[in-house]
Amino acid sequence: MKEVIKRHAEQIFANHSSVIGIEISNVMSHHDRMRNELCIVLLCLDESKLPYGESPLPENLDGYPCDIRKEFVKFGHCVGCQTLNIGCSIGIPLVKLAGSVGFFVKSNDSTQGNFKSGFLTAAHVAIGPCDELYEHKSLLSKNPLAHKSHEIVHPSYADNAANAVIGKVIESFFGNYGINETGIDAAFIQTNQRNLGEEIHLPDEKNLLFNGSMLVKKRGRTTGDTIGKLVNKDMPLCVRVHGRIYEFKNCFGVKQINKEPFFEKGDSGSGVYLIDEKDGSLKPVGIAFAFFCSETAVCKIREIVEAFNVSVYEYEEPMDTS
Repeated sequence: MKEVIKRHAEQIFANHSSVIGIEISNVMSHHDRMRNELCIVLLCLDESKLPYGESPLPENLDGYPCDIRKEFVKFGHCVGCQTLNIGCSIGIPLVKLAGSVGFFVKSNDSTQGNFKSGFLTAAHVAIGPCDELYEHKSLLSKNPLAHKSHEIVHPSYADNAANAVIGKVIESFFGNYGINETGIDAAFIQTNQRNLGEEIHLPDEKNLLFNGSMLVKKRGRTTGDTIGKLVNKDMPLCVRVHGRIYEFKNCFGVKQINKEPFFEKGDSGSGVYLIDEKDGSLKPVGIAFAFFCSETAVCKIREIVEAFNVSVYEYEEPMDTS
C-alpha cells in the first residue's frame, strides 16, 4: 500500500486542494461508524465541500478503499526560553515567530582549517519565506539566497525584544532531497558553541519499527519534553501556507500518547530521539517540523546529515530520559 500512496500522492495533492495528508489505516470510518478494514486515509481540510472545478475525491486507489477524514496541518512556530540548549527558543531578528533548537552538530568539512559547529532547526524557522529554496530545489549554499545574511536570535523576537544574535544559517534545504526525494525542512546554524561532547551514532533505519512499539522523545520550546510513538516510515505531507503548496515526501510520522500533545506551535526544529528500550539512551531520528491534530511530521536525520555533511554530537547537559 505504501507504493500505491507513493504513485498517487503527487497527483492527489495537485488535483484536490483540500487534501493535506495520506496514510494507511486498519480501520474504515463510514457515517460515524467504524469497521476493521485495511484502507488508505485521505486527510482533508473539509471533506464535505467540493471546491469549484475539482473532481470528487477517489473512492479507491488501485483497488484499496479510501477513507476521507477531516484534519488540519500547519507549520509549528513560537514562544520562549533563556539559555541556548536543546529545545530553546530561536528565530529571525525582528520577526515575531519562533522555533526550537534541535540537534547540536559539527561540520565534517575542515575548509579554512576549522570544523564549524552549531545546531539544526527547521528551515522555515531560520530562513523565513522558503519559496525560493523550495522552487530552486537546491541547498542554500548553491542557491542565490546564500548571498544574503540569515542571522538567528536567541531567544526569539517573539519571546524577547533583546534581539540578541547568536549565529547565522550556513546551510539549509526545504523540499524533497536527492534521488529518493526525501522531505527535508532543516537548517544548520553556525554558533560559537564549544560545549559539545562525543559524537552520537545514528540508528539504522532498517532496525526501526513503525507499528507503535517504538517510543521517541523530543524537547521543544512550547511543549518541553514529550514522548510519542513511531508509526509511519514514508508519510507524504502537503502544507498550504498563504496560497502556496509545499509537498514533503517520505517523512517519519509520530503519534502522541494519550492526550498529551507531542508537538505544538513553537516546537518546529526540535530534535526527535529514539528511546532505547534496553538502557533508555537516546538516538537521533529526525527533526520535527509540522503537525496534524494527531500526527507529527519528522524529516529523517540521516538524510539531513548526509546533505549538510555534518555529524550529531552530545551536549554537556543531557536530556532526562525518565
